[in-house]
Amino acid sequence: MQVELRVERVERRLSLDDISDAEWLRTESATTDDGRLHIVKSWRYSDEDIAKYGAAQVSAWIVEDHRRLAEFGRDWWFVHLEAVAVVGVYAGETRIGEVEVRSLGIGGVESDADRSHFDDLSAEELSQLRDELQGYGLAMPADDDIPYVCSESWLVTEWQCGREGLRCPA
Repeated sequence: MQVELRVERVERRLSLDDISDAEWLRTESATTDDGRLHIVKSWRYSDEDIAKYGAAQVSAWIVEDHRRLAEFGRDWWFVHLEAVAVVGVYAGETRIGEVEVRSLGIGGVESDADRSHFDDLSAEELSQLRDELQGYGLAMPADDDIPYVCSESWLVTEWQCGREGLRCPA
């Protein structure tokens, strides 16, 4: 008996990225004896940034980063985005199983990012998935026809579930 593979569903799947943290937003700075700002420890800024952009600008960035860090886990979090195809396995017209084919996925996406940022990232994931499926002789729908699917209704803070192509659990 011959087995046939059929792409049944393709999704841009969003789930909580519980591995990531936002400590890269934390900066320790000090004021030197002569009143100048000095970066003690930071993943983002250095004394060269102070020289280039000025102490006032770098201080403003640090304050914004610390505000953002304080909101992490409450007002925003990181999500994982991947493209997933559900492929049905058929023997004749009888469905005998399914497999999921996935893109590599990308984590650390800020939940309150603009929709366009998610669209840009998902285009890369969909391209990976399309290449994978083509290797099996399978096609998938156009990107515009592929919905976003959330694992949790609260996951993406800037969209409303049921709108803008976002499907969430009830």
